Parts: sequence; C-alpha cells; structure tokens
Amino acid sequence: MSIETFFEKHPADSYFANEVSWPGKENKSTVRFMADILIKEGREGLVEIGPAFNDAMNTRNPSEAQRLIYPYVNNSTAIYLGVGLITIEETLRDTYFDPQVFNSIMSMAYTGTYLTPAMIQIEEREELTPEEMSLMTKVAMSDKTFSFFFGDGFPVLPKTLKDFYITSEVIPDIRKYMLPYYETRTKFLIEANGHKPF
Repeated sequence: MSIETFFEKHPADSYFANEVSWPGKENKSTVRFMADILIKEGREGLVEIGPAFNDAMNTRNPSEAQRLIYPYVNNSTAIYLGVGLITIEETLRDTYFDPQVFNSIMSMAYTGTYLTPAMIQIEEREELTPEEMSLMTKVAMSDKTFSFFFGDGFPVLPKTLKDFYITSEVIPDIRKYMLPYYETRTKFLIEANGHKPF
C-alpha cells in the first residue's frame, strides 16, 4: 500500500476506529499504534516508487522526478512523523532523547526503498532537565495525539530533535501533508478506545 492509499481507504470519520482498532492485547499506546501505521505505509509507498525515483534523480530526469515527487514527499513525511512520534513517547518514558534510537528506527523504515533518509549526526543522548520534562509531559497530556509537538509546540521538542527537523527541512511538509490526516484519525481512536499512557 502507501500512506496515500491508506488515507483513502480509511477516511477520518466515525468508522475509522472500528476499521483499524488494535486488539486489547497489544501493549501499545494510541500514538505508537498510529506511528507504526505511518511508518509501515510510508515505507511500502517508498518501496514502490523508490527505485524509479532514485534513478530519476541520479540521471537527472526532471519529468520523471516531477511525476514521483508528490508520493515521495507524502510517504517519506509519514515516516519522519512516525519516527518522531515514537521517539517523543520514548523520551517521555526515559527522560532523555537518544539520537541513535531515532536513527535506528529511521534506518529500518528505509530498508529496501533504495533511498537514504536524513540522520541525526549527534551520537550522544540528550538528558532533559526536570523543567523540560515537565513541559513535555504537560503538552503530551493536553494533546494526547502529540500533534502539538509538531505544530505551535515545536520548541517543546528536545533540542537535538528540534535542530534535526529544522536542518532537514521536514517540519513544513509534516505540518502540511501529514499532521492533519494523522491528528483527526488519532482523535477517533482515542475517543473509541481511550488513551493508553505513554
């Protein structure tokens, strides 16, 4: 599939929770469940177009690259949002941000796509102060979809992750192409299933 096909097949309506709701035995939060969907569908979309897009970029075939740019942006953006959501959840749990965990999840998501993701170049984990953790937790509890971390609350992210998103220039694409679709569907899941703490 791809993230575009997933959104088409599963519109943001009251049926969404029934269509994709996870079994109670899965030990996942709502955010983690949806992040896994974003990564899975985004990866499948990139696997489908990756070789052709890679060839078009390497051979400088502008017409072919232009044809594939929209699905490339959509599916890669889904992965960047999904990996970000997972690492935010893990940061809230562990009280530090580990760039190597982020890079590892990103690398696995891109396996088999013939494409190379941007990676965080800093290896050391970022320890967060009690004040930073308190603010992150407050944001997470006020917006259980975690969308706020990528919207107006972008400065709430750990500095290493925030700097990465700024330098890799993916935040505008996340906000434009992915966040609204993710947020509305996640709200339906939370309403139907409750909110499992991170």
